[in-house]
Amino acid sequence: MAENAVNFAEGTLRMVAMAVCACVLLAFALFAVPQINGAAKGQAAEVVGGSAAARAAAKPKAHENPVKRAIDGAASTLESPFAGLVSGSSSQWARRGVETICALLIYGLGLGYIARFVRVRR
Repeated sequence: MAENAVNFAEGTLRMVAMAVCACVLLAFALFAVPQINGAAKGQAAEVVGGSAAARAAAKPKAHENPVKRAIDGAASTLESPFAGLVSGSSSQWARRGVETICALLIYGLGLGYIARFVRVRR
């Protein structure tokens, strides 16, 4: 009976760790891809025309769907404990990158370690 409880606790912790890491990584990817695409289009517009209107047209459009909004909301909640580490930075990349790395370390490695610890302690 105790063996089943330990297996359940370990499995649950591992699944939560994987789900949290997947959410955080997906939110970062959903942030990074439009940023990279917008930068590439902006550079191309600058090379071709160099006008401010062309650069403005190359910016990514903010048309978020509900799924992206839900993923971003969940990731923001998970990353909120780490927001103070980079609150002084004006770079979106620095803020998102540091928060993502911290979340992966704490939730991924931390919960994985606890799951392993539960398994060893039985």
